[in-house]
Amino acid sequence: MAVRCRLALILLLSPGCGRLDAVSNLADPVVAQGLFLGLDVPEAYVDDLASTEEFQYAALCNVFLAYVADPSELANAPVGGAVLTFRSPANGALTFREALGDEGEVTGKYTLDSSDGLVYEVGDTPAISFTIDGAEARLEVLAPESPDVELPGSFERESPLEVDLSDYAYQNAVAAAYDIDRGRMTWDNLPTAVDEVYEFTHTEEPIEFLEIPAEAFLRKSTYVVGVAGMEVADPLSFEGVNTSVSAFLAGQLAVGLVVVTE
Repeated sequence: MAVRCRLALILLLSPGCGRLDAVSNLADPVVAQGLFLGLDVPEAYVDDLASTEEFQYAALCNVFLAYVADPSELANAPVGGAVLTFRSPANGALTFREALGDEGEVTGKYTLDSSDGLVYEVGDTPAISFTIDGAEARLEVLAPESPDVELPGSFERESPLEVDLSDYAYQNAVAAAYDIDRGRMTWDNLPTAVDEVYEFTHTEEPIEFLEIPAEAFLRKSTYVVGVAGMEVADPLSFEGVNTSVSAFLAGQLAVGLVVVTE
């Protein structure tokens, strides 16, 4: 299952600038947003998921970086050409790949997943680092375990599914639904743009309930449903970034099988 965990950390420039060599002329501090997501697959479900296209994405981290002080400007200035490193006791050192747009445009996104050797291990302490204008930036987060959630064994199609997370104090939650019979993701709420990541990481209250909408379950089928509670690192532990705008979250998807009937 993969929930194509598109996890994210951000580094952006002012409008019109797309490379790191322009950063030295800017006075605003660098902004960093990060999401690190893993997948906790029960042994009983491994055979069901092994043939799915996205099963390789058992861990993923996507990154964006920014050199702006105003969060409303984050989407206007992606930075390309950065070198980002992921380090942790469980992973050693891994270098992010830059993800360009469909037409080769700079997106500010950098990514790692299981195909790069990335693993999600509960209790691991991954850190992302990069250097800009000779100054080093660093963010670290603790990788939490998956939540204990109750999923129905079956329910009627075109019905929403509400997940109770009220026993926890998660800042936010990631979820996804995957149609095994048709081999495709039907819904997920992972943010895919820099401004979406900022909104996702800067909620005012902990999330108590997460609703997976009815559109995820339009057909009679067997679905893999994954839910991860996201825990936030203390921004005061970050180095070289704007701590009021930056964030780094991590979480592990709890996985279950749900049968959707007529």
